[in-house]
Amino acid sequence: MAMGKRILLTTTGSLGDLHPFMAFGLELRARGHEVTLATSNFYRPKIEQAGLKFAPMGPHFELGDVEMMRRVMDEKRGPEFLIRRLMYPSIPASYHEVMQALSHADLIVTHPITFGAQIAAEKTGAPWVSTVTTPMLFYSRFDPPAIPQYPFLSKLQALGPGVNGLLLRFGRLTTWPWFAPVRQFRKSVGLPPGRDPCFEGQHSPHRVLALFSRVLAEPQPDWPAQTRLTGFAFYDQAEHGRGLAPELERFLDAGPPPVVFTLGSSAVFQPGDFYRESLAAIRGLGCRAVLLAGNNELHEPLPPGVAAFPYAPFPKYFRAPQRWFTREVREPVGRPWPQEDRCSSCPSPSTSRTTPHACGAGAWRDRYREANSLPGVRLRSWGDCCPMRAMLAARRSWVRKCGPKMARARRQRPLPVFFN
Repeated sequence: MAMGKRILLTTTGSLGDLHPFMAFGLELRARGHEVTLATSNFYRPKIEQAGLKFAPMGPHFELGDVEMMRRVMDEKRGPEFLIRRLMYPSIPASYHEVMQALSHADLIVTHPITFGAQIAAEKTGAPWVSTVTTPMLFYSRFDPPAIPQYPFLSKLQALGPGVNGLLLRFGRLTTWPWFAPVRQFRKSVGLPPGRDPCFEGQHSPHRVLALFSRVLAEPQPDWPAQTRLTGFAFYDQAEHGRGLAPELERFLDAGPPPVVFTLGSSAVFQPGDFYRESLAAIRGLGCRAVLLAGNNELHEPLPPGVAAFPYAPFPKYFRAPQRWFTREVREPVGRPWPQEDRCSSCPSPSTSRTTPHACGAGAWRDRYREANSLPGVRLRSWGDCCPMRAMLAARRSWVRKCGPKMARARRQRPLPVFFN
């Protein structure tokens, strides 16, 4: 039997960035490999609780830093703050932290913005696998991303790959000044200037793993030739091995399936009017509901049949065991939650609704609309339109377009209806 390898995984960001790498780590460990996960000190307890080795790698932020999250989630300036003000200045420290961990590894796997780890992999010549967590990070001229800073450009994208190539070149020129400190650091460690780490520089020359489903994007001609589309890697637990909170179980058992209103693990720190408008929609619809609100205080009393909880693990919440699939949840609203074609642990995009939130939400919304052949809810924010009207319109559209197909599927297994 072949001996296991020592594998160093590197990631940074929110739970949406951490959890896929925890899924990797747990599966690799189950196959006999020795796995170390390098990320912010903030996540050390969570990683070690899951039985994985931890290594520190900056930036060492706190997810509860409200001011930082406000700036990261800004629709127009968020990407510049994240890359230019938060990630690039942390490269020297993170590089040295990764170099220490890499001395005991046979393979390194990097996240798209673990720039110090990417430079360490290049410097050492270690076997390197890079990842891409969302289609927009390929910056394909055949499947271009929405650019929130320049919304008027989206109309030009319909003109085809030639025009899209010019638009992407314009985007590279606007971000080129950000790259100056990275070039300086690369020179200090004996490397050439290299490629822009926000674009081609993020990709390993050996293997690129696209960690999303074909539902969101098919491989494009200008993706790196070494790319493999893997689907999503699923892990979703606030505490390793813990299921639903007893209070949530009791609530779900006490009545009909509720609507679920939830934001992602970053957006929940800057919810804006999401929960207030959601409560207005709940009152108008007269439905049972669950609000997954993180540590936010809801400054108004909850209507009867409505409960709020900090967090719920989605795979357990929606489909396993099967009784939860029919009884627990009817419609999640707000959080993009796509499904990998071969996985049965999360709600299907064909029965989900999303609302735009922060700098990347427009691209997610458009991809969901294309995947579902359903009209998207074209809002700049959740509060720009009456959520009750949006939900009712979505329900009518879903029933008209998907009802017959879902009815046939229900004969084989029970299905909920999801609006996200």
